[in-house]
Amino acid sequence: MCLPRLGRVIEVVESEAVVDVGGLRSTVNVMCVPDVAPDDHVMIHAGFAVSILTSAEATERQTLLDAVRTGEPLENGAESRHLGRASH
Repeated sequence: MCLPRLGRVIEVVESEAVVDVGGLRSTVNVMCVPDVAPDDHVMIHAGFAVSILTSAEATERQTLLDAVRTGEPLENGAESRHLGRASH
């Protein structure tokens, strides 16, 4: 399974950006998010920044991604709707 990553933009140069992903820097293509700017949070998939997130959205999505990676349940199951699970 290929999961997206979250990062914070450090620098934008033309169609690429240097992004901090969990303390590691990588270069990603930003053609899908032309309005990206330093300090923006971005969702990254296959080397492309595919969306710009608010800080709150980035925190929430990181929590969800961590839960998927570790298999740990989310506290109170409050965010399970974001994982595509039907509520019963």
